[in-house]
Amino acid sequence: MATKHRLGKLSGAEAVLEGLEGHLSRLGAEELPIRLAHALLAGRLPGEHRDPFDRILAAQSLVEGLVLLTTDRAFQRLRCGDPVVKDLLEERAWELGLLFAWAPLDLPQKAEARHRAWLEAGRHGGMAYLESPERFHPRKRFPWARSALLLFAPYAYPDPASPGGACGWAGWPATPGPGLPPGPGGGAEGLGRDGEGLGPRGQGLCGPRAPSRKDLAALSGAGWIGKSGYFLSQAFGVHSFIGVLLTPLEGEAPPLHPNRCGRCARCLAACPTGALLGDGTLDARRCVSYLTIEHKGPIPRGFGRGWGSGFSAATSAGRPVHGSGSARSGRP
Repeated sequence: MATKHRLGKLSGAEAVLEGLEGHLSRLGAEELPIRLAHALLAGRLPGEHRDPFDRILAAQSLVEGLVLLTTDRAFQRLRCGDPVVKDLLEERAWELGLLFAWAPLDLPQKAEARHRAWLEAGRHGGMAYLESPERFHPRKRFPWARSALLLFAPYAYPDPASPGGACGWAGWPATPGPGLPPGPGGGAEGLGRDGEGLGPRGQGLCGPRAPSRKDLAALSGAGWIGKSGYFLSQAFGVHSFIGVLLTPLEGEAPPLHPNRCGRCARCLAACPTGALLGDGTLDARRCVSYLTIEHKGPIPRGFGRGWGSGFSAATSAGRPVHGSGSARSGRP
C-alpha cells in the first residue's frame, strides 16, 4: 500500500497509512510477518506472474491456511504442485517436532492374511473393533487417497524405575521428561488442515477403522515389524507414537527396511506372560496391557505371578529392543 501510494497508484491513502496501526487494532486484525517459509514458497510457486508482493501474499495464504480474497485472476496461476505440498507438509511436521515418512496405501495381502488368521484364532480377545475390513483397505472409505504421511512422535525418556506398590509403568511418571513432542494424532489433524489450505484434501485417522499403522509404517521404509509385533526403527527404537495422514498426493513406494531382528529373541523372553508369539503377533488374552486396559472382567488366575508389584507389558517387552532407550532427533 505504501509503495503504490509513493508511486502515485493509490491516491488518498496517506491518511490511512498514517493511522494504519490504530485502524488495524479497531478491526481486531493481526500482523502477519513474512517468515522464511513464506519467502521460500513465494520463489518456488509456478507460473509466470512476477509481482513479488502477489507471490508473497499467495505464499502466506498457503502456508498459514488462510483464505485470500481477490479479484485478480493472476493468483489462479499461483498454485502448488505435489512436490511443493509435500515439502510444506514435511516442514510443518518438522516444526511440530515429529519425524515422518511417506507410504503407499496398497497394504500387502500377506499382512492382511496374517491379521485375518490372528482374528480367527481369537487372539484379539474382546477387541472386536479390530475386525473391521477397512483397516487394510483405506481407499474404500477414502477413494481420493493415494498416499499416507506417517508421523512419529518418539517418547523415550530415562527409566524412572518402579515407584513401589502396585503401580503400572504405563502410568509412571505422571509427567514425561522435557522435550516430549506433541502426539502425532493432533499433529495429523493439524497437518490435515494445513493440507486443505494448500489445495489437496487431507485426513488424519485414528480409531477402530483406521488403517493398520504399523503395517503402513513398515511400508514407509522407516523401520520394520519385529518379532514382538512392535514397529521398530533404528532412528528412534520402539518408543514412538504413530499418526497417519491420508493425502491425495502421488508418490513412489520407498524400499522396505530390512528386518534387523536376526536371531535376537530378548523381547520374547522379557514378556512376563508369554504373550509374544515370535511371528510379529501376540496373544492379547495373555497380554498385561490388554488384561489391565481392554479386558472386561477379572484377570485370569495365575497371570499375576510373573508381574511383580510394578508391571507393564509394553515396557518390559520393549526394553531389550535396540534403540528403545533413547530417541535421536533428526529426519528419518
